[in-house]
Amino acid sequence: MGFRENFDNMLLKSHGGIGKWVVVRHFDRTKRSVYWNDEGKESVGGSPYEYVDTVLLAAKQTAFQTARPRPNIGVAVIEPSEVIFETYRYFLRSGVTIEEDDEIFDLDHVGSVVPVVDYTGSGVGSRITSRYKVKFVAKYIQGNSGDLGYKLAITERTATA
Repeated sequence: MGFRENFDNMLLKSHGGIGKWVVVRHFDRTKRSVYWNDEGKESVGGSPYEYVDTVLLAAKQTAFQTARPRPNIGVAVIEPSEVIFETYRYFLRSGVTIEEDDEIFDLDHVGSVVPVVDYTGSGVGSRITSRYKVKFVAKYIQGNSGDLGYKLAITERTATA
């Protein structure tokens, strides 16, 4: 069994895997959405770009929690009232299309069947529990074959749905 098959089995719930259901939202930055206002050069009521949502299994791991550096001193100083930024790593199959500034949404679904996502809050489907902005994507090559083994997305929490 090759690396990709082992990685897939690591994710698969039906095989006792550690996968978590997520939505990867990939923006096509070459196509403006219907929400784009060309006159005002801003989006109104939605994303400025068209996007594709893909529901898939990923492995999630806490990367670190920190404060942003202060511009005037250049170091991160955490004060009691300061917001802590949550950063996570998502391990994704090699064929997933994902780039910096895309988004990942955690779902509350725990089953082994691909969930339907409740985007409207109607209670039909799986609810989005957290939202993350992709800050960095790394591609990991497995062995000497040069095959892409998996992708790693470093994300920062942006909102709770």
